[in-house]
Amino acid sequence: KREEVHTRIEEVMVHAGLAESARYLYPVELDAVERQMAAVARALLLKPEFLIFHDVTHGLDAVEQAEVLNRIKKIKEDLDLTLLLVTDDLAVASHLSDDIAVFHRGRILECGNAEQVVNRPDHDYTRRLISSIQ
Repeated sequence: KREEVHTRIEEVMVHAGLAESARYLYPVELDAVERQMAAVARALLLKPEFLIFHDVTHGLDAVEQAEVLNRIKKIKEDLDLTLLLVTDDLAVASHLSDDIAVFHRGRILECGNAEQVVNRPDHDYTRRLISSIQ
């Protein structure tokens, strides 16, 4: 029903941290964070249990990245979602993830608890990834 659709749209916009006014704007009228969160809101319309994010912070500055990551983390917790995050930025991965798998050329080089992988990496490739963000 039309009323249920409007209610659901409002719910996902609130979860995504979008203002009601953003509902009637074109993507070019939204800032970078709002565009990312509008994409998340569209995915949430279907009430998923599992979401895949690919380079969710690509092209964003540090402040925008932090805002997007914090909003996604809150959505993950509030809706009890499982996320698969595909990124080459271990700082982003460690912020959102409980577990991290480091891939290189299609092979898993290291896998484990996010804190362990970032703070005590076993593989040289993982250490190089970490040193590139510090």
